[in-house]
Amino acid sequence: MSDSQSEHESPLANMLQLAKEHFANGNYAKAKPLLEQILARSDRVLGPEHERTIEFAGALAAAYRAQGKFGLAGPLYIRELEFQESTLGHDHPTTLRTVQNIAWLRYSQGRLDEAIEMMSRLAQSREKHLGAAHAETLLAKHELAGLRELLDADNDK
Repeated sequence: MSDSQSEHESPLANMLQLAKEHFANGNYAKAKPLLEQILARSDRVLGPEHERTIEFAGALAAAYRAQGKFGLAGPLYIRELEFQESTLGHDHPTTLRTVQNIAWLRYSQGRLDEAIEMMSRLAQSREKHLGAAHAETLLAKHELAGLRELLDADNDK
């Protein structure tokens, strides 16, 4: 990393910390504009494919999702997922966290088929790498079963 990049990353990290504090306290109205500024600045200074820029995109996606702005969250989560898959791999825990975020976003959008597809990917990966009896595997399978029940109920209407 160049000295110029590290000079820009520190203020961005400080702004991110403040935004995360607002977010953790449920003050999304204060977190969102900070996160938007951070992402715009990071895109410009560090570049759109820089790992910190992608981290900021994921944080903004979470803020949008928390505010019910699903249409804005989706493309940011997809951007984050594509970067993580290409750099970390499809089964990396960080990538899988984004897969889970997308599953719940799709659920919130009423797109149950897509939510099930993402949650199924999560459950299969966790079972493969953690084992069938691991708590995270069991939780993913439980969440998948719940989504399937919702889809079945929708289809019965």
